[in-house]
Order: sequence, then structure tokens, then C-alpha cells
Amino acid sequence: FHGPVSKVGMLEADAYIWATYTSIYASTLGLGTCFNGFIVKAMGKKNKENKEFGIPNNHAVYASLLIGYPKVKYKNEASRISPGVVLI
Repeated sequence: FHGPVSKVGMLEADAYIWATYTSIYASTLGLGTCFNGFIVKAMGKKNKENKEFGIPNNHAVYASLLIGYPKVKYKNEASRISPGVVLI
């Protein structure tokens, strides 16, 4: 998730919101996700990788989300107590 470099606005927060929604949606498709801050730091330096991925010089990388098919499938998930919700 990248966007123009700006001293105003909430680009980093917006990028993480979009990445979070993408992660939730990916799980409904049976995909696994992983947030990767290392990629954000590495792409923060103006280098050939930015050009290779088509990121313009006036843009910065704000969030990175890895998406793929998990190698393992968990049979027993952690048990959780259902929340008591009262709608008024």
C-alpha cells in the first residue's frame, strides 16, 4: 500500500485500515495473511526495488501485507466464550 509523500493527512493509518480489511476479506477466501513491516522499512529507502514494483519517486510505502495459501490447516482453534451482546 503506497501513496504520495505528504506532511498532512493520515496516509499511514489509511493504509493499515485498507490492509486490515484486505486481510479479513482474504481469510473469507481461505487465504492466509501476514503484515510485514520489514518490507515497509526496506522500501522506505529510494532504491531499485521501488522502481521494480512500479512505485513512483514521489510515493512512499506505508503498509505491506503478504497473502497466500497456508501450508497447514488447524483442526482445533482456541475456544472462546461467546460475548453477551444485548441489542437495544
